[in-house]
Amino acid sequence: MATHRKDGAADARQTSQRTKLGALYERDYFTWTDVQAQALREHKVPWIDWDNLAEEVEDLGKAERHRLESHLESLLLHLLKWAYQPQRRSRSWSNSIREQRYRVQRVLRDNPGLKAKLPEVFDDAYDAARFVAGQETALNLSRFPVSCPWTLDEAMRDDFRPRALPKDKEQLKAKRSRSD
Repeated sequence: MATHRKDGAADARQTSQRTKLGALYERDYFTWTDVQAQALREHKVPWIDWDNLAEEVEDLGKAERHRLESHLESLLLHLLKWAYQPQRRSRSWSNSIREQRYRVQRVLRDNPGLKAKLPEVFDDAYDAARFVAGQETALNLSRFPVSCPWTLDEAMRDDFRPRALPKDKEQLKAKRSRSD
């Protein structure tokens, strides 16, 4: 019976410790991270705030996914602008295209597990790039294809620059009928 009380007291201390750590997480995130890092280094299991720490680790992975998506979005935005505003093409756009390809490759090199998520991330990035392209070019959003007109491989290829695309559906129909 005495052993049961001792275990109950230990459980109460651990619960109290978890409550304190949870409060610290809410009140002073910086100090919480410092305490957690120290507890991990020193293997002080009772000082580890398991639930919040697990959430933070998950968020680190999400941040890497968002970083990849952001670089793909910038790449696709510049490819859309290159295709839909050929008269405004510049060295700056070309440099941005090259830079974003490099940054995508770096994120994937550092996080090879993201390669499995690439199709989904690519689609999400295109949706965002399409929206931003509509705002930045002052072209109607409906002028941009709903799905990406290029494959991931094309978008990532160093020598790929899209050809100029017609600004609206009527121009596209006219161009197709001339080529028939």
